[in-house]
Amino acid sequence: MSSKDRRKREKEELRAKILQEALHIIGEKGVEQLTIRALANRIEYSPRTIYLYFANKQDLLHSLVESGYQRSWDRMSTPREEATARENLTLQIAGHLRMGMDNPEGYRVVLMLLDEPGFIPGEFQRRVEEMARRDLGSYLSLSDDSALDRIFDLFLASLRGMTLSLIRQIPLLTKEELEKRMALAMQMIFGSLNTLQN
Repeated sequence: MSSKDRRKREKEELRAKILQEALHIIGEKGVEQLTIRALANRIEYSPRTIYLYFANKQDLLHSLVESGYQRSWDRMSTPREEATARENLTLQIAGHLRMGMDNPEGYRVVLMLLDEPGFIPGEFQRRVEEMARRDLGSYLSLSDDSALDRIFDLFLASLRGMTLSLIRQIPLLTKEELEKRMALAMQMIFGSLNTLQN
């Protein structure tokens, strides 16, 4: 590996470490307690180092959300042309639930940041949500954009609520029981959507 490749990898690793530690601080103390100085102390670097990666706290928070959505995009955007609308929507729902279960702290933080005043969605958030909206519209055979917008908002709220509920159950249930609850959540979502098709 060349020294240029090594430096690039080290930069990517430090950026990931900064984001991970920011998640921990927010998860432990809340978004208000996340400061560049507190974060620098936590990772044992100077604040100046963090500013090499992020312009300010808002940029850091935006990057946290985008990195979560990028993981979702990477997980859910496999070639899907041959799949049915239901199969595509199933991938979306399962991917969302799994993402929350695999990284509960990160999931909670991303939802918290989405509610911050003035938050502007990033590229990967727009991609993931547009793909989910398109899959939902195909599944329900909806062409009316305003109706689809209303249903999509409720769909997201339901999916996020069920994911948070499953996350709260992680310490209480075995892995097998959690898998059963995830399957039940999928059935409930599709059951609700099926009533809209009639």
